[in-house]
Amino acid sequence: MDELDAASPSDTEVELPPGYDDVDEFLKEARTRFREGADADRENREAGLDDLKFLAGEQWDPTVKAQRKRARRPTLVINDLPQYIGQVIGDTRINRPAIKVRPVEDADEELAEIRAGLIRSPFDISDVWQSSYSSNTNEILWGAKLAARCPWITCVIRLSSYECGMDQPTYTPTQKIIEASGTLFFKFGDLDATKPAGSIKIRVETIVHYVEKYSPDIIRKKLSWLPEPCPLIESPVGQGVGIQERDHQPAQMAAS
Repeated sequence: MDELDAASPSDTEVELPPGYDDVDEFLKEARTRFREGADADRENREAGLDDLKFLAGEQWDPTVKAQRKRARRPTLVINDLPQYIGQVIGDTRINRPAIKVRPVEDADEELAEIRAGLIRSPFDISDVWQSSYSSNTNEILWGAKLAARCPWITCVIRLSSYECGMDQPTYTPTQKIIEASGTLFFKFGDLDATKPAGSIKIRVETIVHYVEKYSPDIIRKKLSWLPEPCPLIESPVGQGVGIQERDHQPAQMAAS
């Protein structure tokens, strides 16, 4: 434990992105960029917290509430917001695509119902997401499965303002699905809407470095998992590329 406490960032062997001479320089700029992004977006985040408190029932002005409390006067709260929010969420949860098999003429209704249960849509995500309650989350999980399996996708970047709302439960499953295939995964949270270049510059440089370094191996590994014949191999990108040739051409494929 003493050795860990005594070690400084410069004593640790790490691989730095291009343009940095040592770890201290890299961390200094990273901290500076983080502070810039946090300060630029502080007003939005504080306003968001105020909204959540108001939704939770803290709807009295603190000064007025204290005055009424000293005067032994009631401070009733009749919170109507949850019912309206619940209505919007309910509409979103039931708004999801589904396949319906309808019997025609003298066809068997029971057989139609069985076939409807057997059909698996190209958008099926039941193997990774059992709580399918909105089209938003369904599309996110389906996109993660596509990115994890497609050999030409070597990196996924998820952009978000806040890790809350109905999409919040998808963050961990999405990352696990994508990283299970070795695909790179990066998440940009609390983005600064007014000055994004300053707040994400350092992370963009890091991502570019890792994509250039690991894309060839990721493409080679994903291609080795594909059965033959496969539409992805027979596509214009992969057409005519054999297993041995694919091992020697990942960089060109990544660029395309």
